[in-house]
Amino acid sequence: MTRISKILIICASGAILAACSNDLYNKFLGGQRDDHGCLSAAGYTWSDVLHQCVRVWEIADRLEQGSRTAFVLFSVDSARAEIFTTDGNVICMRDKVETNKWNEKRGQSKLTIQNGVMTVRTSGVTYTKELHN
Repeated sequence: MTRISKILIICASGAILAACSNDLYNKFLGGQRDDHGCLSAAGYTWSDVLHQCVRVWEIADRLEQGSRTAFVLFSVDSARAEIFTTDGNVICMRDKVETNKWNEKRGQSKLTIQNGVMTVRTSGVTYTKELHN
């Protein structure tokens, strides 16, 4: 095999590997992505109210009840709140009359902020957090 043939084979192999490198890199290094493209292995999940991949523990309000934890994210205009728990996430809409309340359409989850305390009721569990100014 001539030197030029070896160089051409090496270049062709490099081009093939470069085309596949992202898929191989993601597959071997835990790069599993969800339906929205969020890198779940790195802790990212999709937020419907923010329309982006987030790490809820970094940007959301954390509420606890015993060993259970809930996270709450608000849309930019606070019209919607998204509650994340181990049971999944739900969207609550702000009440048009009582603006310190957000309710899920089915009425199974709700969020209130009253007297400096955030309260979330979802999946039969009540979470609370004292808010600080």
